[in-house]
Amino acid sequence: MWIEESISESIDPTFTMCIGFAERSLGKNLTTNGNIGNVGNTDSGDRRNFDDARSGIRGISSTLNNNWLGGYITIDQLSGWGNVSSPIYASSPTNWHENIVKCMSAIK
Repeated sequence: MWIEESISESIDPTFTMCIGFAERSLGKNLTTNGNIGNVGNTDSGDRRNFDDARSGIRGISSTLNNNWLGGYITIDQLSGWGNVSSPIYASSPTNWHENIVKCMSAIK
């Protein structure tokens, strides 16, 4: 499922898996409509439930191609690591970026 859903959106499956691993510890819900994982950084802090695992994986993959994230092509562009003035996804200057890179390195 991870590979099929990721490839259907032209996303590296390892990247999608690592986001899933990172976000699963936040609770049973992976995402809001426009934010993968959401730790409450939308105005309402709402989370979105999924009917099954495939739908959650599809949510991660499709969100990476949405209007807000679709123009970014590297991990550092999404985070405070490489996009200090305007982190688009993760505001942490180190943790999120390092965790995703470590996870991807371990899988690959």
